[in-house]
Amino acid sequence: MLKFIVCEDNEIIRKKNISVINKVMFSNNVNYNIFEFNSYNNDLLDIINDNSGRKVFILDIELGLKSGIDIARLIRKNDWESFIIISTAHYELFPQVFKDRLMLFDFISKFDDYSNNLYKSLNHILNIYLENNDFVFKIRNDQYKLKYNEILYLFFDKVERKTLIKTKDKEFKVSKPLNTLSTQLPNEFIKINRSLIINSRNIKNYSVSKNQLIFNNNETIENITLNKKELMNYVLD
Repeated sequence: MLKFIVCEDNEIIRKKNISVINKVMFSNNVNYNIFEFNSYNNDLLDIINDNSGRKVFILDIELGLKSGIDIARLIRKNDWESFIIISTAHYELFPQVFKDRLMLFDFISKFDDYSNNLYKSLNHILNIYLENNDFVFKIRNDQYKLKYNEILYLFFDKVERKTLIKTKDKEFKVSKPLNTLSTQLPNEFIKINRSLIINSRNIKNYSVSKNQLIFNNNETIENITLNKKELMNYVLD
């Protein structure tokens, strides 16, 4: 779960922030919530102190009694994992913010292509989140976690009625259908047919003549019905 916390006293900009968040998240299979505030309050403090889920804060510098910088200091008292973006009409305050060593992800001017710059920043955050997030599944009563970049592919075995999760050096058989597991996967995972989902980042090549997928570890999958249109972004022989 990814939590976006928007702190902005200008309603137009606050709604613009929410619109950009939804645009970034629209095509990704990532659960997220958006919390909006026009000033500092106890509900915001509760979210800051809540350790569940990864958080992204978009903080306006000017928020009345507590500024966005004050809120960032509160966050960093116990939390160095959350992403913090400062949005401001006062770009000249950047040296002061930098001096505070708050590990800000970005400092965005409201007067310089704001929506586009916010989109790029949030998209970068999403990519970092996906790279470091875990794919979680259970086999019987044991829970397993894999980094997404470890996974080569998922294949549903119609005979065993199980999904094979293949990594670069291991394999796991899960008693869940492929469609259920696919809801946990980010966009780099491509469904090639009803039984196979591949991690596009781990594809080395696709041979048309051999109808063969080659992964980065040189493992291959052969003689599987493929939707070639889905593979046009990869090197073809």
